Amino acid sequence: MNIFGYGRGSTLKQVTTLLKQEEMCVAYYNFAFAMGKTTTPFGGFYVDAATSGSIPMFEREAGLEMLNLMKPGDLVVISEKDRAFRSCLDACNTLDLLLERKLCMHMLDCPFDLST
Repeated sequence: MNIFGYGRGSTLKQVTTLLKQEEMCVAYYNFAFAMGKTTTPFGGFYVDAATSGSIPMFEREAGLEMLNLMKPGDLVVISEKDRAFRSCLDACNTLDLLLERKLCMHMLDCPFDLST
């Protein structure tokens, strides 16, 4: 299983927010690696800076790039759900796409297992 991180900033001034998002995703990867849940290198942190949340995650430049690299069984980690989705409908559509491709997502601010 490869683990990828994803972040989004609404404006170019949100550098601190993007750094925090990346730190949280890398910390998740480091924990998973230490626990033996993955043995592969971190897949990278993909950022859509100065991008509106009204654009679906996988229609954004970095989100699409990351999706195209992912293989069945891979995992995308986001620090906060509002960095990936604008609404519940957007979240459901994104999660359906991930399920179709046999991919998983962990949202660090939601304690739900979205793989089942």
